Amino acid sequence: MIDLHVHSHHSDGTLSPPELIDLASRSGLSCISITDHDTVSGLPSAVQAAKQSNFRLITGLEISVDQPRAHILGYGIDHDDDRLCGTLERVAESRHRRNPRIVQKLQQLGYEVTMDDVEAQSDGDILGRVHIARALVAKGYFTNTDTVFENLIGWGRPAYVDRERLTAKEGIALIQNARGVAVLAHPGLLSEDRGEITRIVSTLVECGLQGIEAVYTEHSRELTRFLIDLASSKNLVWTGGTDFHGENKPSIRLGRGRGDIVIPDEVADRLQSLIDSSRRAD
Repeated sequence: MIDLHVHSHHSDGTLSPPELIDLASRSGLSCISITDHDTVSGLPSAVQAAKQSNFRLITGLEISVDQPRAHILGYGIDHDDDRLCGTLERVAESRHRRNPRIVQKLQQLGYEVTMDDVEAQSDGDILGRVHIARALVAKGYFTNTDTVFENLIGWGRPAYVDRERLTAKEGIALIQNARGVAVLAHPGLLSEDRGEITRIVSTLVECGLQGIEAVYTEHSRELTRFLIDLASSKNLVWTGGTDFHGENKPSIRLGRGRGDIVIPDEVADRLQSLIDSSRRAD
């Protein structure tokens, strides 16, 4: 059993990379990929912890892209790649510039929250909307972070502020130039219309997409089957992950989602074969 979509405290999770490796091992998993948002800063410690415990780790990250708007998982990346690291630093700067603007909007809406409150919610390198949400929960305005996103800081909500995003073509090229494999994250969150999902995937394939995350916490069994068939029809690899965030998403368990996810080892084997073949072609 594996989990190829996991977040550490280097982005918006609550556990460190070594803690994730330890939890995965104790939970009976054979492989995970730590896919933090727009950063690879947690991968060196993850790689070291995996080596020390003889645990299988696939390096990864999750980047936000536009045209079309989506999240792309990058697997097997060289996390020391200069172009990758430089681009991620630029994206991180855009995120940092956005945070005070969101806080300002919240203050205008009557919420007494400051950047100091937000920074107190993070012990990693990336400060983002989840930490703003946690600050509002800590102050008693909401009972959980999901409600904050739904009402205030999610896409199109009153305090939402956008940030710089790579185009899909740029993001996929960035992953592939770092010797990685590009996979579309949680397609079911893009649209409820399967025809629209197919159109988005087709557009991303033209940009170089190599895989689809078919098994995911929010995907029904019927949608998962559809996505596996779609991957096959497009000659794409399919993957699976829970989107584990630790206490930031307490209902999601590592490797099991909400208790009903099973991702077999051969999914990681197929992904690794594609990573290896991509590197040989480099």
